[in-house]
Amino acid sequence: MHPQFRVLQFVWMILGLSQLILLIPALWVHRKGLPLQDSGGQTLFLVCIVFVVIAFAVPFFWYRSRRAEILSTWDVERKITHYRAPLFFGWVLCEGANLVTLIAFMVTRDVTYLWLFAAGFTLYYLQKPNWPLFQRDYIHA
Repeated sequence: MHPQFRVLQFVWMILGLSQLILLIPALWVHRKGLPLQDSGGQTLFLVCIVFVVIAFAVPFFWYRSRRAEILSTWDVERKITHYRAPLFFGWVLCEGANLVTLIAFMVTRDVTYLWLFAAGFTLYYLQKPNWPLFQRDYIHA
């Protein structure tokens, strides 16, 4: 495995841990029973769902469209850089979606937002840098 790929995996792990660490204050607010805030109702819920769907769809389709640009004459460094862009964008979108759902949970105390967070975190987990996928799409292409 290439050293830059190990760095990608490390960054992915740190970002994932930061999401789990942000879950702690949300659960603390829920446990303490602090006063509820007036929320956006269904609008807030729809915004969270749309954000999670965008966090899944955009990087997935962007990665698929970028595979056609790969040239076999590129060196491994350039291929990893090309592979990295949709990953970073997807990670940022998932982080943002998960942060929004956690804030919505803290404001409304509706457990549905925790399920949305779980869905967003699962999507984030599925965007882990994958060496066999990289080899299939970039090295053996």
